[in-house]
Amino acid sequence: MNQILHKIQLHERLGNVNWVLQTVVQHYSDLSWVKPEILERIKYYVKQCAHIISPVTIEAITSLPDQDLSHAGLRSLILAASRIKPVPKTGTIPFPAVSSVGIVRELSVAQDAPSSLAPERIKLLDDTGSALIKAISRRVSGQCVWRPECYDFQILDVFGNDDPAVKGSSMGLPLALALCSKILDEPLPGDLSASGVVGRDGYVRPVTSMETKLQVLKRERFFVKRVMVSSDQDLTSVPAGLEIMKVRSISDAINIAFPERVHISNICVPIDIEAELASLKKQYEGYLIDTCEENASQLISYLEQSHLPLPKNRSIRALFICYWRKGCCHCHKGESGEADKSLSKAMGLYRKHPGLILPDEYFELKNQYGVLLKDLFKYRQAEKVHTELIKEMESALCLDHTRGANLSSLSQLYLAQCRYEDAEKYQRMAIRLVSEDEKYRNYGYLAQIHTRAGNFRKAARALSLARKSFAGAPVEIQHTKKPFLDWIEVEFLYWRGLRSVNRRKQVFQKLYAIASEYSALEGWVAALINKFRAIAMLLEGKDREGLQVLDEVISFFDAQFAPVLRVLGASVKAQRALYFLKANEIELAMEDMRGILEDLSFQKDIRVYFKKELGLISRLL
Repeated sequence: MNQILHKIQLHERLGNVNWVLQTVVQHYSDLSWVKPEILERIKYYVKQCAHIISPVTIEAITSLPDQDLSHAGLRSLILAASRIKPVPKTGTIPFPAVSSVGIVRELSVAQDAPSSLAPERIKLLDDTGSALIKAISRRVSGQCVWRPECYDFQILDVFGNDDPAVKGSSMGLPLALALCSKILDEPLPGDLSASGVVGRDGYVRPVTSMETKLQVLKRERFFVKRVMVSSDQDLTSVPAGLEIMKVRSISDAINIAFPERVHISNICVPIDIEAELASLKKQYEGYLIDTCEENASQLISYLEQSHLPLPKNRSIRALFICYWRKGCCHCHKGESGEADKSLSKAMGLYRKHPGLILPDEYFELKNQYGVLLKDLFKYRQAEKVHTELIKEMESALCLDHTRGANLSSLSQLYLAQCRYEDAEKYQRMAIRLVSEDEKYRNYGYLAQIHTRAGNFRKAARALSLARKSFAGAPVEIQHTKKPFLDWIEVEFLYWRGLRSVNRRKQVFQKLYAIASEYSALEGWVAALINKFRAIAMLLEGKDREGLQVLDEVISFFDAQFAPVLRVLGASVKAQRALYFLKANEIELAMEDMRGILEDLSFQKDIRVYFKKELGLISRLL
């Protein structure tokens, strides 16, 4: 009986309401010692989850003793539940998943809502949405642009709570259908579910554990009669009453779910070029590189039309930005030839149309390109970009702040190469030029240079100036940029404590106090703060706590899809691997080395830069 109770508790936690109710009824006589609690639980589920309680479950409940049903007030509730018909909602679809057992969740897409998606869900939404929009565009005329920042989605349990534990690419097909429903403002058929992997190419691929998923759908969502799967999906058995619809692509799925119901007015809207440029910026900064590159290409085609309904000053500037974004996207993907083509076209537009593209905008974008090259360890090319900018700025009218921003980027490039004197020189030059509101950042970078050079007295002085400058910054900067300075200070405190054994405890206490504000790991800065917190703990012999924090930091970076963040994750794994080697935990150290190998192989240019190290790790493994 204990085993049955444990199973009931498991399925109850997972939201398998029909399984729970049917099992409770089946073992009702054996559970007489908790009969009042059982009846209250049945009553609770009949009231809260009436829309998903199946006829089989209702029949099972009505088989209980009349006296017990009447005493619990279940008769009228069961009658009401039997009459409820599920109503399809726009942007939603039930779909099956497997954890320890099969479960069913509802995927719900929202539009123009604040997004708080985890990185893996952002990637899934972006890839799926891109494939969907391409499929839709083939059915309509006009411009269809995918804007991932406009959408959000949740995986809801039976009580309407988001379930972050449900992960994986098998929800790609249901996400595509729910997203299409939201875009078209048409609910999906109420008897439809789906499970399949969707690639950016639009093809639907098979998933694992499909038989288990079909069984749980049959039991937990009695109204689902049709299930879409990949045309390549192998099935050994299908529960009676379920129709399997095999689809090869997103286009096939749309044709089944929305036959002849694509409303052009909901999809193709006039291009607002400023809105599209802002959207490109969000996609680029959010590292949705494939979508940014695709949309930039689409906008370039639009802007290069012979009869474009835009004044020349707006179209030339927009074309310049699109080519620049496209080139940077190719650079991110390690496609240097394509990157050079697009960037050359952007620079050609700047030189051909003086006055239509502001010098400061050109300089800012070129500076960002230099930073990108640094992040991809293309140091020689990055230095060339920044030194070219210095010369270009000398012969052009541009803001001092723009000059300072480029010098600061050059300083950070030298810091990455451990050229501390050059880094200090250019950061001091930058401090003289940047606006007062931004000086705190540059003093922070100066402190970081001195910290890594081992000059803690100068680092402390620069940190003091950074805090003083920050105190005079606008309120909105103080609200959003505090983590940056805390990261700089935590790194300083760690290295200072490492080198000063006598003062270590006192210094680390200050480090822990700052880091305690960032336990949620909201962003890579918070993750790096916690990295220093963790390795400080390990240094003080707080192994269990330190390893726990390191695990959380590594999990954060493993979930990211920007190569530069995966490199940061590799550096954290290296710290943990060193700890394991010292503790003679060889297998655990090797596991981290395998993770480092994966992180540093994530992007072509990074892989080339670390070729020697990757070869060494491969031989060790």
